Amino acid sequence: MSVYLVEFTKILLPGLLLMLLSVVPLALGTLTALIHLRAGRKGQYIRNLLGAIVAGAITLLLLTGSLFGDDLSGSSTAILIFLFVPIYSAGAWLIGYLTGVALNRVIRRTSGDAEFNPPISNWVRNLVWIPVLMFTILVFGVMRYSIQNNDLAVAERASRPETLHYIFDKVEAGNADAFDVPLFLAQNPNTPIDILKKLSKSKYPQIRIFVANNPNTPNSVVVSLKDDPVDYVRKEAREKIGDTAQPMH
Repeated sequence: MSVYLVEFTKILLPGLLLMLLSVVPLALGTLTALIHLRAGRKGQYIRNLLGAIVAGAITLLLLTGSLFGDDLSGSSTAILIFLFVPIYSAGAWLIGYLTGVALNRVIRRTSGDAEFNPPISNWVRNLVWIPVLMFTILVFGVMRYSIQNNDLAVAERASRPETLHYIFDKVEAGNADAFDVPLFLAQNPNTPIDILKKLSKSKYPQIRIFVANNPNTPNSVVVSLKDDPVDYVRKEAREKIGDTAQPMH
């Protein structure tokens, strides 16, 4: 268990940090708005507040399906969306910030005093809770998504037999995804032979074909797949062992 947790955390952190980049524009805008709010600088507060709100709205729009829905699988390629979100979020922050600049100019022009800095009303102060709530939702979603889908990353990239046995035991106990985790275990060249033997009997041909192609799969297991009922599994196994003969019907 301790070995599993160490490797689980080691694999979890890079992806988690990458995903948290998505909330950086929102976090910086909110923090800056809070600083100006405390100092009573209304103009700077409004600019950064609007920037944070727009950045948060765009980030939520782009990530809600990924973090709380079913529109993305948990594969290692699914995390690629998090590479682009910070860019869109930063652009959204800039748009919100510039909108705040324009709004402040209108207010100053209306007041007729370029140095005018009225007190911040309570309802304007309370608007800061909008980006704070957005930040809380997004961080919760990122943590939830990262931990739930890390089983797949562990199955795909773990190197310790103890870790791979632990994740496979979770599948057999019904505590991990019964298709995706075995699918990634079947592709991992470090997966122990006893697990590959069990996976070769999977009801899913998508898993069996990866077992046949796994460099750690013993020849005897590949041979057992050369007469597999599914054509593409049978073909993969026969190519692996160099058997071009056609099965008897």
